[in-house]
Amino acid sequence: MTTSRARPSAADGLASAEGDFVQIIDMPRRLADDDGGIAECEVRMALVNPPGMRSQADAA
Repeated sequence: MTTSRARPSAADGLASAEGDFVQIIDMPRRLADDDGGIAECEVRMALVNPPGMRSQADAA
């Protein structure tokens, strides 16, 4: 699915205005370059209608 450091955000599990189920995932990343430098960032992904999520939302 995602890296072991991935964590769902507070916005996880939103229904859009169009009726699509949207899951937001924030993934903190640490990147190293060839000179020994380290950069940290966060990648945000939005999954629209991920498999299995629609049935979970309907059951709630």
